[in-house]
Amino acid sequence: MQKQIFFARYGKGEEPDKEGTLKYAHFTLEGQEFGAMDSAHKHNFAFNEAISLMEHCDTQEEIDYYWESSLQFLRQSNAAGSRTNMAYRGRSSPLF
Repeated sequence: MQKQIFFARYGKGEEPDKEGTLKYAHFTLEGQEFGAMDSAHKHNFAFNEAISLMEHCDTQEEIDYYWESSLQFLRQSNAAGSRTNMAYRGRSSPLF
């Protein structure tokens, strides 16, 4: 099992976040990359149990494959009454 971990912590003067608390983490579990963020700043939204997954792509063909596969999954999920919600930014971006 490959284990890569990166932590960024809040420093002095970054209030309202407390010095030493987690700002951002990047880690790999079973080959899948994950990121986590935290902030004590007041946000105009509520957090929930949602997660975002990223797939790194090298070509436009890979991007198109995942885009179309995700749209197909979304159509099937919505037809079955699922509350699935997927959002994508920059379809032509090498990461989505």
